[in-house]
Amino acid sequence: MAEYNETPSLNQNDWSVSDDVKRASITSKTSQFVDLDLNLVANPFTNDIQFLRDDRAVTGAVRNLLLTNFFERPFSPLLGANLIGLLFEPADAITIGNLEEAIARVITKHEPRVELTGIIIDDDVEGNAYNVTVKFRIKEINQTAGVSIRLTRLR
Repeated sequence: MAEYNETPSLNQNDWSVSDDVKRASITSKTSQFVDLDLNLVANPFTNDIQFLRDDRAVTGAVRNLLLTNFFERPFSPLLGANLIGLLFEPADAITIGNLEEAIARVITKHEPRVELTGIIIDDDVEGNAYNVTVKFRIKEINQTAGVSIRLTRLR
């Protein structure tokens, strides 16, 4: 009859530790952010749709959240920043504050991979537009990135 030991003993030969710090930092990365390129650009070699990886994937996700209006996604009616709805408000400081609040709310609530570092909104009164720049830090890879969007009204 074989004996069962719940805690197997480990010899010194069972452990392998490398002193190479660069290798340790590369292997410690546990996840890779991958998303589809919504521009539907085909890979020239495989003719498949290309993937966005790491910082480009996160930046694309933030851009999609900002450009999504309420009730555009079927099972998440309150997902999005609803920035287009604020374009028809008077062009004043209150509207700019509402834009900043909507951007901060959607990013902090729906994008846990980033930490918001800044929102810059320039009012273009003559062009009936807002130039929005959102800056953030991607937490896992500790890299800063940003998204710039021009919001315009169509007459």
